[in-house]
Amino acid sequence: IETLERGNDGKKWILGDAFTAADVILGARVVFMRIFDMLPATDAVTSYADRCLARPANKRALELHEVSSQSERAPDPRSRFQKRYCGLPAWRSSRRAAPWPSSWS
Repeated sequence: IETLERGNDGKKWILGDAFTAADVILGARVVFMRIFDMLPATDAVTSYADRCLARPANKRALELHEVSSQSERAPDPRSRFQKRYCGLPAWRSSRRAAPWPSSWS
């Protein structure tokens, strides 16, 4: 806790004024641990977690999650691959080798 407070002392983000990958990693952990009361609610911890949650990218991600969870079924990211490579009836009949080992067939 002291290390987090010292690292955040006088700076907007953990490594300075710019948001970095360190803030993505550390911020996610701090927010998670704050939700489950695993970290004390000190001013430094609370303000850092609030800044992480207030970022525009985080808000967009939460909005996307809400939209996808409200739909009846979220789109399967594999469907495009399956349609392109696995759903072709001529795939096995062609002389071209499949992109997976024959033992998988």
